[in-house]
Amino acid sequence: MIISCTVIFGPKLYDFTFLGNTMMTLFKMCFGDSDYEPMAEVAPVLAPVFYYAFQISLRFIILNTFIAIVMRTYDNLRQERQLTTEAMA
Repeated sequence: MIISCTVIFGPKLYDFTFLGNTMMTLFKMCFGDSDYEPMAEVAPVLAPVFYYAFQISLRFIILNTFIAIVMRTYDNLRQERQLTTEAMA
């Protein structure tokens, strides 16, 4: 995503000029600080494709992280309860 942003928007937008700038801009986009309008002016066809692909993949990663935390906690509690049950027996 970082390299594609730098290639598509870098020549015309300062926020995407270098990889470091692009990383910071995408990091800000993760938290809702997105400047979509300049992106749409530079690349009217690729901007929505990139923006929505980025947002969907970001939500997917966050959801998977949340599910992994819940499953790990559930598994730990289940193992702890099993050890407690075996100790009582």
